[in-house]
Amino acid sequence: MRVRKKVFIIIFIFILLFLLILILYIKNSILESYKQLEYKRARSHMQRVKNEYDYIIQNLNKFLLDWAIWDDTYKFIENCNKKYIESNLQIETFTNAEINFFIFFNNKSEIIYGKFVDLSKQKEIPLPSELIEKTKNLKNQSGIILLNNKDVFLISSHNILDSKKIKKTNGSIVIGYKLTDKKINEINKKLQIKIKKFFISNLNNSNDNFLIVDNNNKNIIGYIYTKTLDNKYIITQISMDKNILSLGKQKSFEILFALMIILFFTSGIFIFTLDKIVLTKIEKLSSNVIDITNFNLFNNRLDINGKDEIEKLKISINKMLDKITDSINNYEILYEETPSLNILIDSNNNIINVNNSFLDIIKYEKKYVIGKSVYDFIANNSTAKFKIIENNISKNKKIKNIEIDILDKDLNVHTLLINSTEISLKNNKQKIRLITGIDITDRKKAEKKLAKFASLDMMTGAYNRREGLNKLKKIIKISKEKNLIFTICFVDINNLKIVNDTFGHIQGDNLVIDTCKIIKKCIRNTDIIARLGGDEFLIIFPEVNIKNAMKIFKRIEKEIDLFNNTNYRPYKISISKGFAQFDRSMNAKKLIELADKRMYTNKKIKKLYDEVRQI
Repeated sequence: MRVRKKVFIIIFIFILLFLLILILYIKNSILESYKQLEYKRARSHMQRVKNEYDYIIQNLNKFLLDWAIWDDTYKFIENCNKKYIESNLQIETFTNAEINFFIFFNNKSEIIYGKFVDLSKQKEIPLPSELIEKTKNLKNQSGIILLNNKDVFLISSHNILDSKKIKKTNGSIVIGYKLTDKKINEINKKLQIKIKKFFISNLNNSNDNFLIVDNNNKNIIGYIYTKTLDNKYIITQISMDKNILSLGKQKSFEILFALMIILFFTSGIFIFTLDKIVLTKIEKLSSNVIDITNFNLFNNRLDINGKDEIEKLKISINKMLDKITDSINNYEILYEETPSLNILIDSNNNIINVNNSFLDIIKYEKKYVIGKSVYDFIANNSTAKFKIIENNISKNKKIKNIEIDILDKDLNVHTLLINSTEISLKNNKQKIRLITGIDITDRKKAEKKLAKFASLDMMTGAYNRREGLNKLKKIIKISKEKNLIFTICFVDINNLKIVNDTFGHIQGDNLVIDTCKIIKKCIRNTDIIARLGGDEFLIIFPEVNIKNAMKIFKRIEKEIDLFNNTNYRPYKISISKGFAQFDRSMNAKKLIELADKRMYTNKKIKKLYDEVRQI
């Protein structure tokens, strides 16, 4: 009995193989025939699109002929009569005839008059200079031009003649119609196709005016090459559904089904029972697994009943699908919901996918981000840095902890700390770049604030001693490298101790603060003031000699006098100063010592002056 089963199985296998080969051959033959029919239908649609263009141009030619061979038009070119414009070229003329523009040229190709109307808004708009340039030399021509590499115009031109065609032409007239989205939608609806886009080429790469590309299982893409009036080619890309090919597939599946019935009958009772018991379940199992694999339907489960080995196989496969589903869900949760931002970009820097953390930062919806260049979101100051990152990634170098500034929807700047690497996906030759990172905008703001506080004197807002000396050293270095001069002034507030002892430390602090405010008010934006100690300040005058620095300081002294005369304080502001001009032999210490020494000389003179004045 087992031998007979084996024989029947072997016979069944041979019959099955033979019929399978026959089925595939017939299927491919049928599909190839339907494919040829689909291509013929596609060419017919493409010819109808081209005929539609020709039809519009023919209507333009007919309409233009009445204007070009008209005595009033002939006289208008000679005398530029405004009544001609007012009577004939109203906006209603454009809208009724579906014409976007009129342009009149004389025999020297100089524009006499031109008017352009937006038909959708019924409003006159400026005449594009590119349109004038492309039409000024047209004589009795009609066809297509492309403006700004996107706007398609169907135009017609004709020499201007008198009604009897006796006089010599004195110019030309050009009219045109813009192929708007509305008109394209009308053509699409009429021909049951979809015009997707227009673009321009210098050469016709097709052997004829049409090129058909089998794009995918649902559509055929066609390219219509139309020669423009400037000897280039506008390529119209259209998309057509594979209706005939879909029908062919349906018929081929019907034939397959019929042949399967033949298989069942020719295989006899044994094949019939075997099919009922085993083969049908295996086929269903296989079909379900294929659908799950091809269409990523990992949430689906196999539904086959029977207490046999196939049932056990079904249970095992369903358990495997459970684990795959859990893995996919875990991955999506990790990718989408992780606090760190994740961006996938292709080799052309176009965004493939992003997670919610990145979307929360830039405030865009995901559909507006996918397909955009990553440079659309990078701030200008970080563009060069990201290009360096891009070059390093292409050399298989991983990028770690690089700061990049990006812009959100409201043009706010966010600083990201990113890592990046190049990865390869199975069955995909294209390199994919993964960028991960965190938003450190708040941290950067805090660092800047801390840096500012660390460099400033909290009482006066001037630089503190450490930052002031650092500024001085930098200016010395620059001045030596570029052979520049600068001057410093050492300022000491007189009688601060007396004010503290007499009126209290609050008034002493006010004396320091008032003095610093006056100095800040009088010096230039490029000058630097630092508080060296309790009553000592250092002023740096970049690129100023000692003579001019003293002139600037006179403003400070005048402002102090004004303050003393107009403000009630239990004290009078008095300062001593000492100037020192930098030369290349000095360092910061020597320069300050020289200014300090001169300040003390000035203080003694002031003290002596005050004593003499009291006598």
